[in-house]
Amino acid sequence: MAQSAEWKSMCLELKKSVIPGLRKIGFVGSFPHFRRTRDCKIELISFLSHSNEGGAFEVGASVI
Repeated sequence: MAQSAEWKSMCLELKKSVIPGLRKIGFVGSFPHFRRTRDCKIELISFLSHSNEGGAFEVGASVI
């Protein structure tokens, strides 16, 4: 499936604006999946496309 120009643009903005902050607080990984280990827990964050037309995404967050 081809990625829309909107999704590509949104990914670039997330990488520029959000990912540095995640890294600053200890998250590692590569876009779109990040993780950190704290207090015997693993915290996960993923950025996923929500629309074939672009312009929408979802952030999945979980603690294991």
